[in-house]
Amino acid sequence: MRPIKLLNHSVRIKSWLYRFYWCLPQRFQATTFIRAKLKELAMLSDDITFLNIGANDGLSGDPVREFIILNGWKGVLVEPVPHVYERLRRSYAGVAGLRFEKVAIAEQNGSQKFWYLRKNNELPSGYDQCGSFDLENILKCENMFPGLRGYLDHEQVECSTLADLIRRSGRSFYHLIFIDAEGHDDKIVMQVDFDNPPWMIVFEHANLSPERHKACLKLLESKGYLVMGDEGNTVATRFHQLSERGRLK
Repeated sequence: MRPIKLLNHSVRIKSWLYRFYWCLPQRFQATTFIRAKLKELAMLSDDITFLNIGANDGLSGDPVREFIILNGWKGVLVEPVPHVYERLRRSYAGVAGLRFEKVAIAEQNGSQKFWYLRKNNELPSGYDQCGSFDLENILKCENMFPGLRGYLDHEQVECSTLADLIRRSGRSFYHLIFIDAEGHDDKIVMQVDFDNPPWMIVFEHANLSPERHKACLKLLESKGYLVMGDEGNTVATRFHQLSERGRLK
């Protein structure tokens, strides 16, 4: 096995690399658009709570991890793919204040067919981030992962509405809802309780049609969010409202 392939599944190596990276001076660290907004959120409270839907293994390019480890953010990590879920739990072993849910967030409770790529050491790192209710969203990844059709798999996964996930967690409010659901993101945004709105919502729009993305933007703007984005993700914040009120929720 080539050494680079070890990164596909090595929790220990990835965890160590992240910790080394965070120790570097800020000028050597990349400040992405999302990371910058998460830093703004961190400045608003010392007790941030979050929902991370589609958390993968908590290591593969997840910008929330830095704040969980360094700032002590507490919350719920959601991942439906069994082998990825087990790696997620291992990656946060010993970290307090976290709850893990092996479910997919859907519009109703029950079970649904969910597509993913089987655990392997042949496809390039990142292949296990391809998981979706919609097979077409998986097949769109073929340009990045040639030969992925040979690793296609599916199973009936447990599904939960966003409201039931929150109810089970024992909290009624989360400062951040972070969504990476491979083409299902808008269906989750539409379930957010805007009577008890989070301070920040992040979702991937890269796999949404322009019409579905526009519907999300319209909803969020109507609820008073300032909406921004980059090529693949949308960030909606209420930071400006909190500042105007001079207090935090």
